[in-house]
Amino acid sequence: MERAIGGKGLLSHINGVTDPPPTTHPSYSKWQQRDYCCFNWIINNVEASLINEVSQYATARDLWEGLAITYASGADPFQVSDLHRQAYNMKQGNMSLESLWNKLQSIWISIDERDPNPMDTPSTIEKYNKIMQ
Repeated sequence: MERAIGGKGLLSHINGVTDPPPTTHPSYSKWQQRDYCCFNWIINNVEASLINEVSQYATARDLWEGLAITYASGADPFQVSDLHRQAYNMKQGNMSLESLWNKLQSIWISIDERDPNPMDTPSTIEKYNKIMQ
């Protein structure tokens, strides 16, 4: 999402590098229009069940920070555990094999982002094995 917004040259709307102009400034309406675009891009990529909760933020930056605080907590053990549970319980059902694979890959990427494998030397392999046990 950050890349999509950055690709449009609007990262300042989510990263806080620049503040919005005062509402009386002539450029405010253009800034607000771009902020609405960023806001909508983010909302369109949020799980449907969360939209009502997160659509109350005033700006795209507020929304971005709210989502980061709530959902990007890094190596939260509950999130990692839930992702492992989702992967373990995944069933093909009516999905095509390609859809199943994409969904599993998405979960595995999320696990790797939150719980990276620290193994790079024999001592870290031993440490990792102790953590996993």
